[in-house]
Amino acid sequence: MLTYQGLCYTKNKILPRANDVQTDSPTQCSNLHNVLCERYGSSNMLRKHAKSFYFASFFLSWASAIRARALYQVCRIIDDIADGNNQSSVPTPSVDLSGIHTGRIHTTKHLNVSKEDAAELFGSLVSENDLAASGADCSAKSELADIQEWISSCGDRCDITQHLSVPKYTLSHLLSAIKSDLNHRQPTTTHELLEYCYGAAGTVGLMMCDVMRIETKAARVHAMHLGMAMQLTNIARDVWHDAMLNRVYLPKDLVGELHVGDILHTNTQSLATIRFGVEKLLLLADEYYQSGYAGMRYIPRRDRLAIYIAAKLYHYIGARIRDGQYLQPGVKAS
Repeated sequence: MLTYQGLCYTKNKILPRANDVQTDSPTQCSNLHNVLCERYGSSNMLRKHAKSFYFASFFLSWASAIRARALYQVCRIIDDIADGNNQSSVPTPSVDLSGIHTGRIHTTKHLNVSKEDAAELFGSLVSENDLAASGADCSAKSELADIQEWISSCGDRCDITQHLSVPKYTLSHLLSAIKSDLNHRQPTTTHELLEYCYGAAGTVGLMMCDVMRIETKAARVHAMHLGMAMQLTNIARDVWHDAMLNRVYLPKDLVGELHVGDILHTNTQSLATIRFGVEKLLLLADEYYQSGYAGMRYIPRRDRLAIYIAAKLYHYIGARIRDGQYLQPGVKAS
């Protein structure tokens, strides 16, 4: 049985506690979706950042689609805080890593440097970024603490919208994973990574059950597994992208101790190690996808096709990674 940890991201300003909002219609203003969107905006998030889910959402029933999009907006806003997308940062040069295997790296249109010189360049960038990130992390931690306070002020369930509430513990586990991202370290074991995947996306699978009004315990387990499968796909897809954020998710029991520099400046050996770790994660994701597919029978017919489409589209990213379309420096699948 998996133990838990959580994931998501947001911005600053103190959040009112759920029972502190004084209005004529408290249920319309005290829910988390309203509180966050008023502070951080919500325009076209699904279409812009989650093309697979945006397409699949058209196959949901109208009511489920409204609730699902609100849930996505909440998770996306929180996610952006941990990634620093709502923070000011030190500008960094545009770096094209596509030439990393030829021994040249292009930092601008008119300048390219040797692989050895790039190592020194990247080293200074990481140092500068670390200094900038320390301030951003303090702000993010403060903002996440505000959200945690809001969650703590809820009862057993938290209102995402006026028509969607989720268990308090689910949101708490989600937030715990975010905090672990702010103090990121390479997972020691695959089990530790799976705990993170539960918090980052298994919780979202559980909340999607609330979106579709599914209460069967077995269904919720399958939904959690589908979310974890998608998160494993994310990690396999975004190895180089995450390294640029100073994060390594490939666990040590698969690839040994791996540093950001080992990913950003690969050699034949480190690239082979990364590919091995990615393939292991994709195989593990395949197992969790199978559990997710097995749970489709619990989904109401009006929503089943949408979830199946989303799962298949995401599962297909793994096939593209195996084909080499995304398993290369500087490339991220969508």
